[in-house]
Amino acid sequence: MYISLLWTTDGCIFGEQFRRRAEVVTIDGFSIHGSQPFLMEYALASRDNLKRTYLVHGEPRGVEPLMDKMKVAGLRRITFPALHQEVEIGAGSK
Repeated sequence: MYISLLWTTDGCIFGEQFRRRAEVVTIDGFSIHGSQPFLMEYALASRDNLKRTYLVHGEPRGVEPLMDKMKVAGLRRITFPALHQEVEIGAGSK
């Protein structure tokens, strides 16, 4: 398992070009089982720099316990967007 930082300035998502205005991190090597401890470790190590956390992969029955653990650990502003929900991320987001 490793973490890679993507430093490209532009990207294409579903055929639409976007300019990157944030640090993008990928964490490779997760399986469906056993990734919650690593996600918690990563989130806790990053807590001073986190403005908001989006959990965007998984079923509610798997994500909700992780959200609960994050909240108990003192992490705030954790969001699990609904399927097809759009969220605004940027300077004006709250």
